[in-house]
Order: sequence, then structure tokens, then C-alpha cells
Amino acid sequence: MAEAVVIPEAQRLIAESGFCSDAPAGQQQLDGRGGKRNNIKMLPERPAKLSNEDRQAAMKDADEAQRYQRQQEAAQLAADLEDMKEFDRYGRLLEMEMCGVELTGEWRRFMRVYEQMPEFERDRDYWDGQRAALAIIHKSTNPAAGEAAAG
Repeated sequence: MAEAVVIPEAQRLIAESGFCSDAPAGQQQLDGRGGKRNNIKMLPERPAKLSNEDRQAAMKDADEAQRYQRQQEAAQLAADLEDMKEFDRYGRLLEMEMCGVELTGEWRRFMRVYEQMPEFERDRDYWDGQRAALAIIHKSTNPAAGEAAAG
């Protein structure tokens, strides 16, 4: 059954996908070291050496891509925070702060203003508990978290 149905069907699917060998049916091409090659283009043993200029250009491109990625992430975070209710926004910012993320001046001001609001006073015990729990969770990665929870 395998030779009559499965193998021909598998070969048909492989051929349709474009991953076929140029070797005649049932024969494998060898790569000279005894291994099967199947006409797959082999990678060079060593990558080509880059010139200093090419290397600097690649590093510049990588830096620009990273800068662009950070800008996009910051813009997305700002949009997400703007869409949140104040209670949730404060909670997310508190978590970020306790993780050691450097908050922008705008978000630090929001936190300080929110801490002066009656809503915060009403939920002060909750926020104190959140701050303490986050300090315990993040103190190994952010030693300042423990200090922030204490005072």
C-alpha cells in the first residue's frame, strides 16, 4: 500500500510545493561526502567578510530599526494608556514603575495627580497592597521597587 498509494501521493505533493529533486525517480544525488543532497543549494562554509563600510552601514540600519521599534512601542503604549480608565491606567503605570520602567514626565504627573484625587484616597488600602505585592514580585529585578513600597 505504501509503494502504491502513499509514496506516489507524497511525491505529487512535494512536486506541487516546488520542493522536488532533479534526480530521476528513485535515485538520490550524493554530495560527494556520502550524504544525500537532493540538489539543495548548499550554504558556503564561511560567510563572506564584510568591509568596514558595509559593517558600519549594517550597524546603522540596525540602530535605526531598533529606534523605530522603540518609538512604535512607546506610541502604542501611550495610546493604550489613554484608552484606559484612570483606575486601570494608574494600576498599569504603577506596575511599570515597580518593574523599573522609566516613565515619561506626563505619566509621572498623572500618577501624582491621581494620588491626590478622592478616588485614590477611597482605594488607598488597595493601592498600598498592590505596591507591596509588586515590590515583592519585582525586588529581584528592580531593587528600587522595595524602596518605593516602603516610602
